[in-house]
Formats: sequence, structure tokens, C-alpha cells
Amino acid sequence: MLGNSLEFEKNTLSDAYGEKLDSNYSAIQEQTGNFLNNANSYLANQDYTSLVDSMQSGFSSAMTGTSIFSDKDQKALSKIYDSMKPDVESMAGLIDEYREMGQAVPQDVMTAFNDAVQVGAAAGDADAAWQVFANQMIADPASEALVQAIQDGTVNVPDELKTAIDRATTEIDPDPVTIEGMQAEVDDVDVNQDHVDQLIQDALGDLGTVEGEVDGDIQIKVEKKVTAFHRLEKPLE
Repeated sequence: MLGNSLEFEKNTLSDAYGEKLDSNYSAIQEQTGNFLNNANSYLANQDYTSLVDSMQSGFSSAMTGTSIFSDKDQKALSKIYDSMKPDVESMAGLIDEYREMGQAVPQDVMTAFNDAVQVGAAAGDADAAWQVFANQMIADPASEALVQAIQDGTVNVPDELKTAIDRATTEIDPDPVTIEGMQAEVDDVDVNQDHVDQLIQDALGDLGTVEGEVDGDIQIKVEKKVTAFHRLEKPLE
């Protein structure tokens, strides 16, 4: 449901700002790419201080120096994203739960989340901007060593970026969420059979008696009741 809600909101935004959003994101990608080239050089030389300074500068440049929106559009976009943000935060929490349980996040969920944070970054939201920044780092194979250095604590970065990298590196399940998949999860749930029997008995009342389960089927003894009706004959006139 969250994914559907965000998809609807993003489609609505695309109708109004589609080209500008795409252009803004392309500019962010370019600026982030420039930073990554420098950052990888600093990492190779173990110049961590310069790397972190460059990261802060690169982040600011990528997220605030690339906007092509007018002040009016920026305010409107920010207002719209504020209405989306509760759903975005809920989806981020869902992704975190999947990761903590060691499970892959459905592709549809991750795609909806990443599309939404692109809007947030364009609207000037800092958390969304860090996520876009992290996604770009993960997408660049040359930054693998840099990402690893951040995750293992070799390079100190803001907590927002660490969290964003964790989300960006969460395993993704490419298969769509299906009814069959949901049923498989339901089938694995332990059922309190006594409780189920009691619920059925309460519903039956005096009409029958639950007598247990045989080969997975609940056995019910139906009480036969005969009710006599007296038909009144209209006397012949």
C-alpha cells in the first residue's frame, strides 16, 4: 500500500515537474561522480581528513548547487514532499526491518522508495539527499572500497550517510510480491487449534458439535432437529 501511495504521488509530480526532476537528478549524478573520483584518490592515499572534507563539500555542491527550480517551484515541491514524507519514512523503516531480519527487500518496495527520495532531494530534504548520494555511491563499482571503508568505520562520515548506505546495500528480491508468496507465509504460521475449534463451536451453537481434527479436516457432528408445523386448513364454506 505504501508503495502504491508513493507511486501515485510521484506520477502526479512527474506530470508537473517531470523534465525538471530528471534534469535535476542528472546534475546531482554528475556532481556526485566528480566527488567520487576525488574521494577514491584520497582513500588510496589514506588521506581520510581530506576525504571527509571533500565529501561534505561534494554533498553540498551536489544537493544545493544543482537545483534548476525557481523559488516558487521549489516551495511547491517542498510542500508536496512534506505530504509524502510520512510514507517515505515508513518505507525506510520497512527496509530497515527487512535488513535486520536478513531478508531481501522486494524490488517494488525499493524502487518506490528510491523514486521518492529523488523527489525529496530535489525538494531540499536532507535525509532524502543523503540517500540519493548513497545510492549514487553504491551504483559506481569504482566506489566499492570507499563504501567498505565507511561501513567498517575506517572513514568517519555522518550517521545519515551510514544509514543511507545500509539501506542502499540491502539485498533486493527481484520477484514481485504475489498472492502465492503471501500464502506461503501464512501457511508457516502456527495455529492454535483449540482456539479455532472453540470459535467454530461458538458459531455453531446448538446446531452441531466440533469433535476434533482428522487428517487436517475439522470434524463436526450435526445435531438433527425436527420441528413440527401444524398447517391450518381453511374450512370449506
